Amino acid sequence: MCRMAMVVLLAAVCLCGLLSPAACTPQELPGRTVLFEMFTGTWCGWCPYGEEVREELARKYKDFITVTYHYNDKMEIAEGKQINKLISTGWPSAAIDRKRFDGGRSPAFSRDSWEQRLVEERGTKSPISIELEGAYDSATRKMTLSVIFCPYEDFYAELRVNVVVVEDSLDYTQKIDDKPYKEISPCYHMNVAREMITGVFGEPLNDKPLKKQVCLKKDYTFTLDKNINPEHSRIVVFIHENEAKGSGTVHQAAMIPVVGSK
Repeated sequence: MCRMAMVVLLAAVCLCGLLSPAACTPQELPGRTVLFEMFTGTWCGWCPYGEEVREELARKYKDFITVTYHYNDKMEIAEGKQINKLISTGWPSAAIDRKRFDGGRSPAFSRDSWEQRLVEERGTKSPISIELEGAYDSATRKMTLSVIFCPYEDFYAELRVNVVVVEDSLDYTQKIDDKPYKEISPCYHMNVAREMITGVFGEPLNDKPLKKQVCLKKDYTFTLDKNINPEHSRIVVFIHENEAKGSGTVHQAAMIPVVGSK
């Protein structure tokens, strides 16, 4: 609970050329890297117990990526606040690939179901892969990122790309319930969404159907905020369908460290 840890996960990649579009020859559907979006706040006394569950899942399963959106505390960002209002069903809650399991009203649910749903989702294949390549200039704090998307089947739905900067080891006092002590301090918060480069809803990947075996490449250049520690930060990229703003099903996710990325 509230300790420093780092899990670097990369989605299975299709061996494509670096030009866009590029020919691609996939042999089978790639593995799925699951997106685990957690909703929390330092004022939430039950949220440390949610983080305990998430950490245990991270020890057991290596093929998921966490993005944590804080609400109504010093780590809240405007985009994260909107995501909380759109998806969260309470604090703590989490969404797994923004999927509405069993026809639920929301893609987010309580910690009692996290492992069951994670296991269910990670056992599925993805129809698309993501390959990341990045470089960080410490002098200018500029990050350049190249992303290659390779579809393994024809896509007729609109897909949206999300690029998020997450940071570890942010020290803010955390409230806790049901303990003799009322607060945890120091408390190092992990996987915190710090910047959403493509906004709350991401940006379009395609304006027409994607063809199987034809890869697309997108490039991003942005300056890391001065308050973000690049040594503790990673870039998360994920793709979701534009079924409904903020809640379309996520098909694939990938992650790359800011420092040492290549």
